[in-house]
Amino acid sequence: MESSHSELCFGDLSSWDDEDFLTLKDILSPFIPYIRFFEISSKDFHNQVRPYKKLLPEELFESVLSFYMTNDRPRDILPPRYGRIAVNSKIITPKHAAILANWIQRKHANAIIPKDHRYNMNLIYRGNKDGFDINAIRKKCYGQTGCILIIKIADGTVIGGYNPLGWKVYESDVNPPKRRVIATVFWMTLINLLIIGRVENSAKAIHESNCYNHFLNFGYSDLVVNNKKGICQQKYYESRILDISEFNIEEMEIFTFSIQKFFVARVIDNIFKAAFSK
Repeated sequence: MESSHSELCFGDLSSWDDEDFLTLKDILSPFIPYIRFFEISSKDFHNQVRPYKKLLPEELFESVLSFYMTNDRPRDILPPRYGRIAVNSKIITPKHAAILANWIQRKHANAIIPKDHRYNMNLIYRGNKDGFDINAIRKKCYGQTGCILIIKIADGTVIGGYNPLGWKVYESDVNPPKRRVIATVFWMTLINLLIIGRVENSAKAIHESNCYNHFLNFGYSDLVVNNKKGICQQKYYESRILDISEFNIEEMEIFTFSIQKFFVARVIDNIFKAAFSK
């Protein structure tokens, strides 16, 4: 094989010739049966796999397209691989983390976590370590987006909320133009009794103002945190998450949440480079 093959640009297939495709097809052939194409979303398949159609067996390609149109999964394929979400928390378990990840994506609480998605929950704040002063909390959160707030109150109940925008200082309600704020508040226990309340008025999802710029505030009063004190009075979210209006915080954590999807092009690139590095 010529050394030029190892310099192929996987982002620009227009520079490939037939020999390039044949070379890579020979290299990939032993690995194709182990790729779970039927676990890839139709959007990712179209964007990430379809450009490499010449590398795949025609029967496989047509079978995947048929699956997207009819939802009939072939029987002779590898079973799905189910993932887990690692979470560095003193409050919730990986199972709770999976529930939160599903809620954020508007899926059923017990939906299976796909193996080809990497869900990252990175701890950026913990009350008993970083202090409960609201200014210290905000200092940890500034510049972060996709924040999950998790609170353990004195009776052991766990409540919290998801703020896709993060906490910054605004002069009025957070309602960025041309962007819908899909925020949530929730309540859960260790035995998986669950309540979720999605915002009903996206313009009131996260409240940040000069008057209240020190509080973490979901919907004015649906869930408000100020130091070790909290308020919970339903207003702009669909469910009330506590029967009491005020509560004391025993522990509190804030995580950033992100999703890194599986990309076939990256896998192909790694296999190809490994083959030519020998």
